[in-house]
Amino acid sequence: MMSLFEGMRLGFDRAAINNAIIRIEETNKGEEFEKDYKEARGLYRLLLEDRFEFKERLDWLTEVYYVYQQRIRGLDPEIEQKKDRFLSRAMGFIHESIDVDKIRRDFPAVDVDEKFIKKVSEGKGGRDEFSEILFGFRSYVSRVVIPNKDDIVQKVDRIVEDWRKRDKAVEDLYGEFMPVVQGVVRSQKEKERLGISDAEYMLFNVLKGHFKRSDEALLQILREMMDEIRPLIFAGWWEKKEATNDVSNKILLFLAIKHKEVDAPKVRDELLEQLRVLRWT
Repeated sequence: MMSLFEGMRLGFDRAAINNAIIRIEETNKGEEFEKDYKEARGLYRLLLEDRFEFKERLDWLTEVYYVYQQRIRGLDPEIEQKKDRFLSRAMGFIHESIDVDKIRRDFPAVDVDEKFIKKVSEGKGGRDEFSEILFGFRSYVSRVVIPNKDDIVQKVDRIVEDWRKRDKAVEDLYGEFMPVVQGVVRSQKEKERLGISDAEYMLFNVLKGHFKRSDEALLQILREMMDEIRPLIFAGWWEKKEATNDVSNKILLFLAIKHKEVDAPKVRDELLEQLRVLRWT
């Protein structure tokens, strides 16, 4: 595992850890690094004692792993510690060396807002600075509920691939990245303007794609539909065929009777898929 970071300074400061994350992403070794770390962690546990010749390196790899999980996967570092509590006291000894609060301070979760857009629009940073912005955004997208999420992830992944290949200038990458960020911010602003939840906004966008109505009219349709199906919804309903059929039929009936101008089966299918994904209760 250490060979991946050959020639690098292996400090615990932000710069050193950030350079390690960049090395993982530049070499496209993320999945391999995660797999190898988990295996190394398991091997260390099998030692059943604190072996100091390995501890320092595993301390460092653990911090890199935690930051990688946060930056790339959008997972809070404390989640990993909670996952690993079943491990032996040897791993507990490793975890005592990891300062979760320090990781949060050095690598805070990104908020995609006007300040973030300004940072992207300035486009002043080099490859390393761009990678922090890019992976911070990818982490943000992974943990939020937003319309067209799959399309956004695909666009970001294409930019990540161009960044890895070094085929394009950083300025061009900033230019490609900007519209993606702007689209997400526009969606967030619209949701706030409408005063609805993330889940409601996803359903609102389905309706918006089929109805030629004002936003207020669409919100009214959404409220009426939810009033119809709410009595049929309970925890885990999406896993039961009879329950999903009941919800499906109720949506179809609502649309067919009250809103004949739309393709009721098509709209129903899209709404039902969103309700399943959102696990609306």
